[in-house]
Amino acid sequence: AFVQKLGQFITGMRGDHSLFRLNAHHRSHASVPREILAYCDYDQEKNIFNIPPLRELMAKSVIVSTCQTASSLIGIGMTQGHFTHIFIDEACQVLEPAALIPLSLADSNTVVVLTGDEQQIGPHTFSPSATQHGLRLSLLERLLLLPVYKNAALQELDQDVKNAKSSAPA
Repeated sequence: AFVQKLGQFITGMRGDHSLFRLNAHHRSHASVPREILAYCDYDQEKNIFNIPPLRELMAKSVIVSTCQTASSLIGIGMTQGHFTHIFIDEACQVLEPAALIPLSLADSNTVVVLTGDEQQIGPHTFSPSATQHGLRLSLLERLLLLPVYKNAALQELDQDVKNAKSSAPA
């Protein structure tokens, strides 16, 4: 739903297809909503999603992908700092190493936004060693433990946002 609404917004504002939805090669075609396929590069003969050439991707205003699939951007040579903004939605459900994949494309001028509710289901670790070394927390959860986020004004703002969400129409 997010990609579809974003695509409608960007197309309405710019009148073109400046949005691209990057998919893993092996993703099932049937798992992608029909409305989203317009923003993808799918090869019907090979039955795989393609990654367009770097110059094509660099011409896009917005690229949507999972944290893991963002590694494809690094693999084709996307430069650090190309993106003005990097958003990680549901960041409390992403293990820190996975979140670092798209964040490795940021530089000091990139705005990074992590969204999510730390009260929802967190990431899953299957390795006792990873859990023992602190990787059971998402990056967002670990950041929220820092003293700067213990500020009463920030906590009040967070509560205001939660209250607004709960009273907003669906």
